[in-house]
Amino acid sequence: MIKSTIFLLSFLLTFNLIYFILDDLSLSKNKFIRISQILSPLFFILIIYFSFIDVQSSVNSVLYMAENGNNDNTKINIGANITLDKEAGK
Repeated sequence: MIKSTIFLLSFLLTFNLIYFILDDLSLSKNKFIRISQILSPLFFILIIYFSFIDVQSSVNSVLYMAENGNNDNTKINIGANITLDKEAGK
């Protein structure tokens, strides 16, 4: 979902930038396009920021499992192999 959102927002940003340049570096007279020209760079920055947070939380959860998933009864590695002792299976 985030990749398609980034694609759409990058298309919108590119369209607004081209329209801005072709309109002699002034905002459009059309109200919808003017609002779009103002808000699209802000939304693009926000989407990049939130996607960075999403990737960072995924990496943190994998690192947590790699470091803290090995206790006495259960061993978990990143390759998705789980080993249980007899006591853990009861």
